[in-house]
Amino acid sequence: MHYNVDALAAIDVFWDEYGFEPWSSKGLAGVYRRVTFSKSSLMGEVGRYYSDDYILWDHGGQPVVPQILEMWKPQPDVMSHRVILLSDDTAAKPAHRGFLWGFRGWVDVLMYRAGDPPGCLKFRDLQILASNACNFARMYMEEECRVHKGSNSPSKFAAKGV
Repeated sequence: MHYNVDALAAIDVFWDEYGFEPWSSKGLAGVYRRVTFSKSSLMGEVGRYYSDDYILWDHGGQPVVPQILEMWKPQPDVMSHRVILLSDDTAAKPAHRGFLWGFRGWVDVLMYRAGDPPGCLKFRDLQILASNACNFARMYMEEECRVHKGSNSPSKFAAKGV
């Protein structure tokens, strides 16, 4: 499946609804969100940590999972980094790397083709979200082309062949 990078980046209204914001680093691009988990008791909050989620669609089409696992660094108070790479294939299970035996967190990376049934329970929510985002981006792109087809103002997607 070919992903229209421009259309996925243009659907800010979709990404904002789920708390994502644009993200790019070291040749990778997509969206990112930070989820806060806190533990409280009668005495108040006793612990807080974060989980970072990434949905990346611009990764050069190369098998970058080993490079991501090697280059990813732990961050203070972030326990989990979940990374979905939109690709032409879906991996059966995510690649995993722990930092300091998991005491400083971990990173999980999963290759996923949007539209495939969610298989990995750990990534199920992100897989469904990525599939819905691709459908929304396709509809958004078609609508942009339809609206601009009869007008003199060119659509930013008209050159994409839709």
